[in-house]
Amino acid sequence: MNATQYPSPASEKAPLRVLLFGQIPEDHGALTRGLEEAGVRVEARAAGSVEDLAKALDERAGHMILAYLAEEEAVHALATLAKRHDPSAPIIIVAVGTTPPRTAALIRAGARDAVLAADAVHLAAVIEREAAVAQQARDVATLTRRVMRFEHIVEHAPVMIFSKEATTLKVDLWNKMAEELTGTSRELMLGKTAWDLFPDKAAIFEKVDREVLDNKVAVGVEEPISTPHGERWMFTNKVPFLDANGEAIALLGVSLDITKRRAAELALIATNNKLAASEGEKLGLIERLRYAVDELSNPILEVWDDVLVMPIIGFVDSRRASDMVMRLLTEVTRTQARFVILDLTGVEIVDTKTADHLIKLMRKVEVVGARCVLTGVRAAVAETLVDIGVDFGSLTTLRNLKHGLREALRMTRQPRT
Repeated sequence: MNATQYPSPASEKAPLRVLLFGQIPEDHGALTRGLEEAGVRVEARAAGSVEDLAKALDERAGHMILAYLAEEEAVHALATLAKRHDPSAPIIIVAVGTTPPRTAALIRAGARDAVLAADAVHLAAVIEREAAVAQQARDVATLTRRVMRFEHIVEHAPVMIFSKEATTLKVDLWNKMAEELTGTSRELMLGKTAWDLFPDKAAIFEKVDREVLDNKVAVGVEEPISTPHGERWMFTNKVPFLDANGEAIALLGVSLDITKRRAAELALIATNNKLAASEGEKLGLIERLRYAVDELSNPILEVWDDVLVMPIIGFVDSRRASDMVMRLLTEVTRTQARFVILDLTGVEIVDTKTADHLIKLMRKVEVVGARCVLTGVRAAVAETLVDIGVDFGSLTTLRNLKHGLREALRMTRQPRT
């Protein structure tokens, strides 16, 4: 909702309830039909005795009493009865017979009006008039109840509610929660502006208020306020109130205290930042540990001049194979080694992919000028090498590391070519 207009009172259309009493004519339905033709709906209820009438008045069963009487004493008694049971119900005396009613005397006795029973036109006019009066009274009562209910809701709502006059931005509504949150009573606040209560934030508040009133569009803002309990954060919906011509005449504000929520959000952000920093440290530690594990799992030993040994233990995946290639080629280049032994004693089984990694590793070592042999090949590993079609004509395999070292010493004693 962008703006709110002040409501206008709406009549509650309801039939006029009439209590008939006294010497009621048998055909009183003709009167009801005549009034309906004039636009007045009537619900008639006949009271055959004083007790019936008293009970109906207690039940608020009628808006008026239509009494077919002529004597002042009877009118006095009726007025006394009505005043005791329902003083709001007007009395209209319908004089029976042909004698003109003593209107003034009957009114003094307690009647609102007096009409000849035979003068149907005059009687209808009086009832129509009283119907309008009764409807107006119902409208006023309904509006009064609505206003009282609205005031009760506003006063006891668990949120801060206030309103400001559009021209001066002076406060003209300040509910109980507003008093509690700000520590300022309505007696001190009504007729004041934000400059009187929040001078350090007043410029910001006034800027938003003017935008709402000028643009005639509601906005929601988070605003800090200074209170006796310290600074509080409020989420405020500001709504312009418009008159019938669409002009802003007031600003309504509804504020919810979000101090705890905001503190929780800030704490959550701080915790997330702390966790992110901790996570970064953990990832760094994991990376260092991984590197250390790789160093331990893929050691390169210089066992003799120009002889390197890489014992392989465990499973060889693509990442580990790539690291083995890089480290071994770097070490061969650095030491100018002539002989490299890949010892598979610690490898119980290999899959075809791992075997392919090992064969490619040996070929890359030989490309950089070193001879590479396999030692300690177990039966299951040998079976896999054969299954993938390794060319053993270009591959040297020895029983164990001892044989590999013996071959390496023999080779290194030969002069370099």
